[in-house]
Amino acid sequence: MGRRPRWMILLVLLAIAGCSKSPTTGDVRLTVNLDGGPLTNGTVRLVAKDGNSPTIGGNINDGLFEGQAPIASYAVQISSTKLGNSGKRLDKHDLTNPSVTQLIPAKYNTRTELELEVKRGQNEKTFDLNSQ
Repeated sequence: MGRRPRWMILLVLLAIAGCSKSPTTGDVRLTVNLDGGPLTNGTVRLVAKDGNSPTIGGNINDGLFEGQAPIASYAVQISSTKLGNSGKRLDKHDLTNPSVTQLIPAKYNTRTELELEVKRGQNEKTFDLNSQ
C-alpha cells in the first residue's frame, strides 16, 4: 500500500467533523386558535428567555405560523389588531382612522404566559387563546 497524501487525510477529517455538527436551530410550526377557531391574521414573537438568542417573529395566517428558531426556551407573544370599532384589519396604507384595538389579551402578548421550548428537528405546538 502506498502512502496517502496528507491533504487527503485532512479532507476526510474535515468532512467527518462537518457531518457531526448538530443543528443549532429547530423548525417551528405553531397553530393559533382564538375563541375556538383559527386566528385569521396576527403576529407572533418568540423572545428568548436567556437573552442570548435573537427574537424571532412573523405573521400568523389562517391560524398558522411556520419558521425556524435557534434552540432555546422562548416566551411567546401573540398579537392581532383591528381599526376602531369597524372590525377592519389594520392597513398600513390607509391610516385615516388611527384608533387601533388589540384583539388578543395582554396575558398572550405584553404579559405573556405562553412558552415554547425549541429543540432540534420539528417543534409543533397549538395555542388555544380566549379573547375574554
